[in-house]
Amino acid sequence: MAIDRTGSMCDNTDSSGCVDLNNAKDGVRTMLKNLNPPYAEVGMVAFPPVQTTSTSVCAAPYNSLSANGDSLAMDGYDAATRGYLTDRINGTFKLSNGALDTSNGLYLHTVKGSASSCIQAGYSTSYTEALRQAKAELALHGRVNVPDFIVFLTDGEANIGSVYSKTDPTFPQGGKDDIAPCSTAVTLADGYKTAGVTIYSIGYALGNNNCTGGGFRKSNGNSCLAGANGCYHIRDAVTENPDNLVTTNATITSYETLSWIASPGDFYNQATAGPLDAIFAAIATDIGQGSSRLVDDNY
Repeated sequence: MAIDRTGSMCDNTDSSGCVDLNNAKDGVRTMLKNLNPPYAEVGMVAFPPVQTTSTSVCAAPYNSLSANGDSLAMDGYDAATRGYLTDRINGTFKLSNGALDTSNGLYLHTVKGSASSCIQAGYSTSYTEALRQAKAELALHGRVNVPDFIVFLTDGEANIGSVYSKTDPTFPQGGKDDIAPCSTAVTLADGYKTAGVTIYSIGYALGNNNCTGGGFRKSNGNSCLAGANGCYHIRDAVTENPDNLVTTNATITSYETLSWIASPGDFYNQATAGPLDAIFAAIATDIGQGSSRLVDDNY
């Protein structure tokens, strides 16, 4: 599971904390309740990441630029060493009586609460990194000859990508991941689906906003090159053009992107904020079709 915990997931709060993020956590637990380990094993990544892979997964999302006074500035995705994984794939999230194991990380990291609770919300959205990290965990801890699934939830358009350096061969300044984070995610997802991964995407109070790319600037507003003194990464206000259409005025929206990321028939759009239990239960049931032991017999 790849769960969005960007700042907009905490725009609405109540006495229990971030309303939208808490709804997502409830949905995850509903899915866990309706899957039957060890036949089904589940892991979770959250985005944006924490600072490093050794940082507590309950820490706030990382952004060294948060104190520079520019609300668009963010470098949280700009390193290969960031920590996305909250829980490695495991089949121990349920007890023998069918109840969720309250000591399992998947339970602990979906406890509802205030901004200090796991998992905290903050900053901007990168679809590509969420998908890459989910696929990496499947490759590392998934089982051979067992079907692979990614369940990807987000509440907004991609608006920034990874930039590792000015000239990095994979993630350079001005590269597709930086300036076209939605269409790059579609291309990435297409490759995973071709390799046999089934992807479910959930648009949560998504709207139909145009995707925007990233950029670099100095505090005086001038554009600059990554690595230059005083130069920092921002999520830009420039509308993204679809892949290979940079000379046109065509645009790509968050709704289109999520529908294209999903496997055929596996895009769920919840237009307004609210409980997600029904969607996660439906996905659990769908995953179990063809294997009567994947979904809990009591569902």
